[in-house]
Amino acid sequence: MKKYLVGSLLVTAMSCAAQAADISNVSVEDKARLVSLTERVESLQSKLGQSASLGRLSDVFDTGYVHYDDEYAVLFDTLPDTTFEVELLKKNHQLSQGTWIIGGSWKFNAQHWDGNSVKTSSSTTLADGDAMALTGAKVDIMANMNNWVSAFVTFKGNNLTTTAEVTADRYFISFGNTDLNPLFMLVGRTHLPFGVFGGGGPLASSLTNSAFKGSTTDQVWFGFDNHTLNTNISLFTNDNHNTVSNFVYSMFYNGEYAGAEYTLGLGYLHDVRFTGSALGQATTSAAGSVLKDLGRLPVGDINFAVKHGDFKLTGEYMRAMHGVSVGTGIADLTTDGQTLGHPQSFYLAGAYTPDIWGRHSYFTIAYSATKHMPGVRTSLNSDPTVSNTAYYGQKDQWVVGFSQEILHNVLLGLEVQNATTYKDEKINSATVDLNYYF
Repeated sequence: MKKYLVGSLLVTAMSCAAQAADISNVSVEDKARLVSLTERVESLQSKLGQSASLGRLSDVFDTGYVHYDDEYAVLFDTLPDTTFEVELLKKNHQLSQGTWIIGGSWKFNAQHWDGNSVKTSSSTTLADGDAMALTGAKVDIMANMNNWVSAFVTFKGNNLTTTAEVTADRYFISFGNTDLNPLFMLVGRTHLPFGVFGGGGPLASSLTNSAFKGSTTDQVWFGFDNHTLNTNISLFTNDNHNTVSNFVYSMFYNGEYAGAEYTLGLGYLHDVRFTGSALGQATTSAAGSVLKDLGRLPVGDINFAVKHGDFKLTGEYMRAMHGVSVGTGIADLTTDGQTLGHPQSFYLAGAYTPDIWGRHSYFTIAYSATKHMPGVRTSLNSDPTVSNTAYYGQKDQWVVGFSQEILHNVLLGLEVQNATTYKDEKINSATVDLNYYF
């Protein structure tokens, strides 16, 4: 219909143009009519051209309403979990307003591990082996509504080597603009603003991460950030409760001294139970729990980071604020009702981050350890096709790693790891890690 109308208008316009061959015979009204028709033809031709362009999926990004995070030098999946939302708010000035922004990543691992018959349950042990697997896949979607409001969701692939389930792992709405006002608020499901949980490698996590980091949870988060001081308080629901019955508080101070940049952080978790962490699960399992549920178990945290040039040193220490006791004992390790001290963990990590062949590179060495946590089943860095845990718990771990950007947004990592359980079992692994961010 539009094409027919354009044709009719063209014929009419040409007729008027023919009549105007002798300019002396053209009235003022005819001249105005000719100009009007010509403008209508050009307008309709433009609209038809836009409709044809929008019909092609590849041209959706050309409309200006949909973008990749890479266009803004902000790769969503490289931001740290526990401070993700704050880091995103800080980068809001780099993002276009009134747009959809898409990002994501996938992770592939090839690994050899030597399990030394480490027990993964009361009746199973880990055999030596090799495996390759797609171990992670995420798609992030952000609706950046304006300077003050944005919505975000992360879809995560789980059990990719078996059932390949997809879940909405993180979703929230944030209110605030830390470039204009330090106050902000967030409502949704995401990681708690507690801890840093570094000290790992390209694949392995520190034992502090494995023992104390919880899963994403529904929460209401209030914060303050003026790019020097950041404070956060979050009210959240525990997985097994329907009321807001828990909270965390954290603060970070950023500064410079003698040419070095530093961050000091403190945190408080009111109750680690039901947060999805290994320590929380150990106290709240059904009959036969590793630790007795003695009621609320608060946890304190202190962390730091110092960076000077290409060198960086980081560390963190977490400690439960009262002691625990054993629930059901583990043969040859603990006895029923045995009194333990305060569960705790720390890590210390050093990194060197030069550019090699014009590409970003990252060398790291890290040590982490736990104390008073026998039988707390932290994740084993072995066999990427399954999720194994150490039946006796892990007491210390070394990780040495290297990663480099080999292509645009493609990182290749190499890692060697050694860990020891509370029964002095040894686990060693060597991993090739490949990440692609889009």
